[in-house]
Amino acid sequence: MRHPSNLKGVGKFWAINPTKDGELPDLTKDPGYSGRAQYLEGQKQTFSLRLERVTERDEHLYCLKITSDSEKQRYLGYPGVRLRVTDPPKNVLVAITPPGEIMEGSSVTLTCNSDENPPADEYHWFRGKQLVGKGKDYTISNYSSQDGGEYKCKSSNAEGSNYSAGVALNVVSSLSAYTIVLYVAAVAALCGLAGLLSVVIWHMRQKKKRDEHDYQNVGPNATDDTYTALQTTARSSDDVYHTLAVRVPAQNS
Repeated sequence: MRHPSNLKGVGKFWAINPTKDGELPDLTKDPGYSGRAQYLEGQKQTFSLRLERVTERDEHLYCLKITSDSEKQRYLGYPGVRLRVTDPPKNVLVAITPPGEIMEGSSVTLTCNSDENPPADEYHWFRGKQLVGKGKDYTISNYSSQDGGEYKCKSSNAEGSNYSAGVALNVVSSLSAYTIVLYVAAVAALCGLAGLLSVVIWHMRQKKKRDEHDYQNVGPNATDDTYTALQTTARSSDDVYHTLAVRVPAQNS
């Protein structure tokens, strides 16, 4: 930008996002621009700003501030210059939905994501070196082993293009999944059978203990009362008679 040639004690610097009432710091003293901002003074009172290693964070409104010994002769080059940073796609990544293993016969969608300015306007999908689709999303319906392989995405805008890393898709056959289900069911059945056998064995042991206990009550160590009750010789003849006699009712003559 140019400035008047008749100013004395002129000071010049560039600033970003100026306001009418706010102070404007010298851009070269801003830590974010340290080592990246350089002033170039040319012929015919031109004063330029050079920025290095520009990124999207540098998108601001840049204005030239001119000061002098006179308060009335201070200038601000407003509205200045708005910097717009453009770049080709970068950080290109592929997302898989649903994640994890892909069942045979199911559907899988690949999505291409990237950072760029302006936004990407073209996406191309490749399996190996073969072009298989276009668009931000690529969907494979009724997935089979023939669809397996390495896929990658190419993202493009007006500034250029870039590729993602390859992602491998592997299919899990429905037969394998059925085998896994059967295996789990078999393990569960065996666990249930083992539990049932444990209960049966426990009941058998408890019954054996009860039988042994009953045998001891009628054996040689039984109580005297029990023994006397079974020994008829220890009782009087009258007791035996009253116990065994059957009373016959008298008949009428």
